[in-house]
Amino acid sequence: MSIVTSIQPVTKTRYRIFLDDEFAFILNAGEMAHLSISEGSTFTDEMMDEAMNKILPERGRKYLLNIIGSMDRTESQIRDSMTKNGYPEDVISRIIGFGREHRFLDDRRYAANYIDCVSARKGAVAIRFDLRKRGINEALIDELLSVQDGTTEKDAILSALASRHPIHELADRKEEQKLTAYFARRGFSYDSIHEAFRSYFTNERGRY
Repeated sequence: MSIVTSIQPVTKTRYRIFLDDEFAFILNAGEMAHLSISEGSTFTDEMMDEAMNKILPERGRKYLLNIIGSMDRTESQIRDSMTKNGYPEDVISRIIGFGREHRFLDDRRYAANYIDCVSARKGAVAIRFDLRKRGINEALIDELLSVQDGTTEKDAILSALASRHPIHELADRKEEQKLTAYFARRGFSYDSIHEAFRSYFTNERGRY
């Protein structure tokens, strides 16, 4: 049993609930009315059970489905979003478990799809950085990027060169340095960049 020591508005309809001077969770006005919560009131064990095992999990599942409805997300992204929205850690863990069980959340699928989508314009370094920011496990990144070898990077660079840069531009040293910096900023390794340039020169000159 606890005491509702503070109720702080987040929006016009959502409130931070403090029990015994410690933040507990965020409830909306309807949920507060259902539990008959007010400052100074008693928060019984039965009320806690309903909040933690019914109200918040049900809302959390809807929240998850709403977020992933527009695009795929990582577990870390869901955890961060739910934390910011005041869900307790125990509830968040259960929602993520629910997402895994029903394949709504799959970090391997997310990472593999991301690599497929961006590998034509980003190198392994940039892809690794992006996936780290999204909370993908380092070992999983290593595994999926192991097939993104120098040949794959070189092909992506060659494709960009062929579509945008005539060979006479690359014959200019300053232009070559500019393009090297351009591809490096996009996470391509210098070995792949230089190999692609050599291959491009060889192939293009062989055509004349």
